[in-house]
Amino acid sequence: MKALIISDNEEVLTKVDEVFQKNEIDTIVYHWFLKALDNLVEISPDLILISAFDYPRHWKTMVQFLKSEICRKYPVVILFRPADIPHEELKKEEILKIDGIFSSIDADGLSKLDSLLKKIKTTTVSCKNNENTEHTMYTDVKQTGVSSNHCVHMHMFYKIQIIRHRLIQDN
Repeated sequence: MKALIISDNEEVLTKVDEVFQKNEIDTIVYHWFLKALDNLVEISPDLILISAFDYPRHWKTMVQFLKSEICRKYPVVILFRPADIPHEELKKEEILKIDGIFSSIDADGLSKLDSLLKKIKTTTVSCKNNENTEHTMYTDVKQTGVSSNHCVHMHMFYKIQIIRHRLIQDN
């Protein structure tokens, strides 16, 4: 699994990257939002963590870009944002279907990020089709019996909705 982390705060980057490494998730780190956006298609991350502290308006642009189908896949999006935000911002998160949120880099905040990553990892199965192009399928392996040796094709919207539903239920 490959994650893109976007933040302009070195302390945030260091602590968040440690949590990703602990979960055996490869990370690509960008300090500059526009450079990350420019390279998004080439990076093709499975997960994006963006700091709304550093980029309070820009994260919305990125999520809309991801939904535009220019990108080959729609990654899981986690926001690092203030705990208390206006109601209008909460509505925007809901409309844009943000997959996870955490609000601090103290022990509690990093623990929440860690649990989010564990849920994402246990619901993500990578598989390959006959043309050797990689697809990511979000499903419950225990429920369906699907393993990484099998390739199951599903509509992208359905895949994302499954993982969002599970993350929202668990929060």
